[in-house]
Amino acid sequence: MNFGRAAHVVAEKTKGPRGRSSMSLAERNSYENGIVFCANHHDDVVDTFPEKFTVAQLRKWKRAHESKYGNLRPSVGKSSKFLPLYAEYVDTWVELSRIDSWFGWTAPLLRAGAYYLNVGIYDDYIKVCSWLTCWGGRNA
Repeated sequence: MNFGRAAHVVAEKTKGPRGRSSMSLAERNSYENGIVFCANHHDDVVDTFPEKFTVAQLRKWKRAHESKYGNLRPSVGKSSKFLPLYAEYVDTWVELSRIDSWFGWTAPLLRAGAYYLNVGIYDDYIKVCSWLTCWGGRNA
C-alpha cells in the first residue's frame, strides 16, 4: 500500500526548497503548485536536493503523471466521477478490516502469551486480502 505525501513544487516560504519565486502565497498553495511523492522520495527529492530536482523537473513529472493517470483533481462545484469510487473503496475497506473495532480484535494478538484470532475475524481478513488483491472486486 502506498502513502503519498503532498509537497510544493515552489516552496510555500521563500527560504524553502525552490522557494525563490514571484508567486503569491495563494499560488504557492494551489493545486497547480502541488505534487505528491511517496514518503521516502518526498524527503529525499523535495527537501534534501532542491538544486538537483528543479521546479521544471517536478512540473515535468507532474505533467507526465497526469497524462498517464489523468488529473484526479476534484472540481469545485462539480462532482468528480472518481470520488464516489474512492469513497466506495474506503467504505468497503473500513467494513472488511473492522477498523472501527480494531482494538477489540487485535488485543488477543498483542497480549503476551495469547496467539489466537477469532474465526470470524480470520474470515474477514481473508475477504479483505482477496478484495484488495482484486482492486475492489473489479478484476475478479
